Amino acid sequence: MSTWMIGGIFLLFAFVTSLILPWINRSAIGELRGRVAWLQDEINRLKKEGIKTAAQSPTAAHFVPPIAEERPETIAPPLVVLQDAARADDFAAEQAVPGLHTAPVAIPAQNKTLEQQFGGQAFVWMGGVALALAGFFLVKYSIESGLLTEKVRVVLGLLFGFVLLGGSHIVRQHPRIADGTRISQALAGAGIADLYGCLFAATTLYHLIPSWFGFACMTAVTGMTLLLSLSYGAPIAALGLIGGFATPMLIHGNPNAPLLFGYLYLVFGSLIAVARRQDWWWLSIPATLVAFLWVIVWLFSGLAAADGIWLALFLLGISAAVVAMTRGIPGDDAFGPPAWLRYIAIGGSLLLMGTVTYTAHFGPFEWDMFGLLSVAAIALAWFDNRTYSFAPWLAMGTNAVMLLTWDYADPAAFAVAVGIFGFTFIASGHLLAARSKNAVSWASLSAASAFVYYLLAYSRLNAALPSLIGMRDWLSSDQLWAVLAFVLAAFFTTATMESFVTQLNMQLRHRLQTIFTVAASGFLSLGLAILLHQEYLAFAIAAQILTISWINTKVDIPALRSIAQVLTALFVLLLLPEVLTLLTSSLDDVSGYGGSRLSKLHTVSSLLFQFGWPSVMFAGASWLLRAERDDEFVAVLELAAIILFGAMSYDLIGTLFENRSYQSAFIARGIFTNVLLFLSLAALRASRQYSRPAVEWGGLVLGGLAMARIAGFDLLFHNPLWSRQMVGELPLLNGLILAYGLPTLSIVLIKNELSLMGRTELARIGKIIAFVLAFVFVSLNVRQFYHGAYLDRGMVSNAEVYTYSAAWLALGAALLFAGTVRQDGAMRVASLVIMLLTVGKVFLYDASELTGLWRVFSFFGLGISLLVLSWFYSRFVFNIKKQKSIS
Repeated sequence: MSTWMIGGIFLLFAFVTSLILPWINRSAIGELRGRVAWLQDEINRLKKEGIKTAAQSPTAAHFVPPIAEERPETIAPPLVVLQDAARADDFAAEQAVPGLHTAPVAIPAQNKTLEQQFGGQAFVWMGGVALALAGFFLVKYSIESGLLTEKVRVVLGLLFGFVLLGGSHIVRQHPRIADGTRISQALAGAGIADLYGCLFAATTLYHLIPSWFGFACMTAVTGMTLLLSLSYGAPIAALGLIGGFATPMLIHGNPNAPLLFGYLYLVFGSLIAVARRQDWWWLSIPATLVAFLWVIVWLFSGLAAADGIWLALFLLGISAAVVAMTRGIPGDDAFGPPAWLRYIAIGGSLLLMGTVTYTAHFGPFEWDMFGLLSVAAIALAWFDNRTYSFAPWLAMGTNAVMLLTWDYADPAAFAVAVGIFGFTFIASGHLLAARSKNAVSWASLSAASAFVYYLLAYSRLNAALPSLIGMRDWLSSDQLWAVLAFVLAAFFTTATMESFVTQLNMQLRHRLQTIFTVAASGFLSLGLAILLHQEYLAFAIAAQILTISWINTKVDIPALRSIAQVLTALFVLLLLPEVLTLLTSSLDDVSGYGGSRLSKLHTVSSLLFQFGWPSVMFAGASWLLRAERDDEFVAVLELAAIILFGAMSYDLIGTLFENRSYQSAFIARGIFTNVLLFLSLAALRASRQYSRPAVEWGGLVLGGLAMARIAGFDLLFHNPLWSRQMVGELPLLNGLILAYGLPTLSIVLIKNELSLMGRTELARIGKIIAFVLAFVFVSLNVRQFYHGAYLDRGMVSNAEVYTYSAAWLALGAALLFAGTVRQDGAMRVASLVIMLLTVGKVFLYDASELTGLWRVFSFFGLGISLLVLSWFYSRFVFNIKKQKSIS
C-alpha cells in the first residue's frame, strides 16, 4: 500500500472522527447537565422540606454530613453525589435518602434520541448494508483477480446470502442479544439483497441460466421475503416491494404483457394481503403507485394492439384487490391510509384506463373495459355510498376528459359513446337516488351528468345530429338541440314531483327539489338560447345563476350556493377565451370591423346578450347572495360583472367605428380610454360608499388598463407627434381632448377617490400622471395650432418655439396659483418643474435657434414672468408657510 493511500485513509478517518466525536461529546455533556440540574432541584426541595427523615436513616450518613442542631436551616448538599455525577446511572440504585430515589434520572429527550439514532438504529442498518457490499466486493475481487469462475462466484454469493439469512434467524431465536430485532432485520435484508444481486448476475450479466428461470427464482425470493416480513417486520416487506417490482427490470428478456402484468399483480396482491394482516397500510400506497408506474412505462414504451386487454384486466384487478382488502377495517375513516389507498387505486385505475383507451386510439374493447370500470364504480357507491361516493363522480369526469380528447372521431361512434355513458350516469343517478340513503349525491350526479354530456354532444355533434337520427328534413340542428334540452327540462321537472321526493323529510325534500329545479331551469335556458341563437348560451347560464341566487333567498339550502359556483365556473370557461382576446386587443387599435348596417345592429345585440346582460345578472346575483353571506364568491361575481361590462364597452366602441377610415383610430382609442377611466372612477366611488373590496379591485384593474393604453399608445407608439395620426382641424376642440385632456380630469378625480380610500401611494402616482398629461396636452395643442390635423409634419417656426415657452409659463403659473390656493405642495412642485424646464429651454434652445425680435421677446417674457413668480412666492407661498409654522 502506498504512502499516499495510507495518508488518504488517515485523513478520511480523521475527517469522519471529527464529525462524530463532537456529537458524542455534545450528547454526554448535555446528559451530565441534565442530571446535575435534576440533582440541584432535589437539593432545593430537601432544603424546603427538612432532613428529619434523612437523619433517621442509617445509610444516610455517608450521603449527608452531620448537621449542627443550632443551625437546622443549613443543609449541606450531597457532595459525594455531585462528585459522582458521571456515574449517575449507579446512583439511582445506591442512594437511600427518602424522596431522592422516587424519580429516575431525567435524560434530555433530544440527546437520548440522537444517541439512539446513531448507536441503536443507524449503525445496525449500516452494518447490514456493509455486509451486502462485502459480498459484492468479494465477487468483484474474485473477478479482478481471476481466482474463481463465474459459476463459482454466483454459487458463493448465493451461499453468502443464505448464511446471512441463517444468521438473522439465529439472532432472532436469542432474545437476550441486545437490539437483536434490528440486527436480525439487517442480516435478513442484507441476505435478500445479496440473493437478488446474485440472481441478477447469473441471468443478465453471465447468462448462466435462462431468463425465465432467473425470473422464477427472483419471484421465489420475493415470495420468501414477504413471508419473512411476517416475522421480521415492515422493513423486510419494503425490501420485498422494491425487489418484487424491480425484478422485471433486472431480467432482460422479451417483453410479454400477460406474463409481466400477471407477475406484477401477484406481487401487488401479496403486498396488499401482508399490509392488511400486519396493519402496514403505509406500505400499500407505494405498492399501488409503483404498480401504476409499470402501466405508464408500458404505455410509453409502445403499446401493442393486443396489450390493452391485459392492462385493463390488471387495472380491474388492482381495484378489486383494494376493495376486497380494505373491507371491514376497524377504525377506518375518510382520511386514514386505507381511505387514501381506495382513492388512489380507484382513481388511478380510471385515469389509466382512460389513458389506455386514448393510446389504443379509442378502440371498442378499451371503451368496453372503461365502461365496465364505470359500472363497477357505480355499484361500489351503491353498496357502500359512505366509502365510495366519490367513485361515480370520478368515472364521469374521466369519461368527459376522454371524450374531449377524442379528436377526429367518427360522428356516429362519438354519438354512441356519448349516448351510452350519458344514459348510464343520468339513469343510475336518478334510479339510485330513490333507493339510497345518500339521495343528494345521486341526484347531483344525475343532474351534473346531464349537463356534461349534453354540452359534450352539442360541441361535437351540433350540425351532424339531424342526419345521424334521420330528422334532417324535419328539424334544423338548432331546433333539434332545443327540443332535446326541453325534454331533459321536462324530465327533471317531473323528478321534483316523484313520490320518492315528496315522501322525504322537509330538509332533504327541499334539497332534491332544488337540484332538480336547477337542472330543469338550466336546460330550459339552454334550449331557449340555442333556439334563439347560439351566441345566447352565456346569457342563459348567467340567467340561471341569477335564478338560483333568487331561489337561495327563499329556501335554506346550502347546496344552491355550490351549484351557482359550478355554473359560474362553466360561464367563465365558456367566455374566458373571448374575454382574454378582448382584453388583449384592448391594448391595440379599435378599427377595422367591416359589415353592413344590419350586421352592426346584430353585433350590438349579440354584445348585450354575451356581455352586457350577464354583467347585470352577475351584479344582481352578488347582491342577492350577499344577504346570506358576504364571501369570496360574492366578490368573484362583482369582479366578473365589472370585467364583463368593460369587455362589452370595448367591443361596442369597435363596432360603432366599423367601416371608418384608419384615421379615426385616434378618436376611437381616446373614447375607449375615457370609458375605462369613467368605469374605474364609478367602481372606486361605489367601492368607497358601499365598502366593496372586489369592486375596488375592479376599478383599479380598469384604471390600470387605461393607464397602460395612455402610456403605450398616446405617449409612445402612437403619439401624434411622430406617428401619422389625425387629431382634428380645430384648435383646442380636437382629438387631443379625448387622448389627453379628459383623461387628465378623470385621473384627477380618480386620485381624489384613492386619497379618500387611504391609498396614498396610488393617489400620488395618479397625480404625477395627471401633471404629465396636462403638460403634453398643452404642448401638443401648441403644435396643432401651427400644423393643423397632423402633427408629424412641417417645420418648426420661431413663433411656434416662442409659443411653447409662453404656454409652459402659463401652465406653470396656473399650477402655482392653484397649488397656493389649495395649499397643495405637489402642484407647486409641478409648477416649479415646468418653470425650470422653460428656463432651460429658453437659455439652451431659444438662445441658439430664435433670431431677431423673437429671441428678445423670449428672454424678455421669461424675465418678466420670473420676476412676477418671485414676487408671488414671496407674497403668498412663503407667507402661507410662515402662517402654517406659526399655527
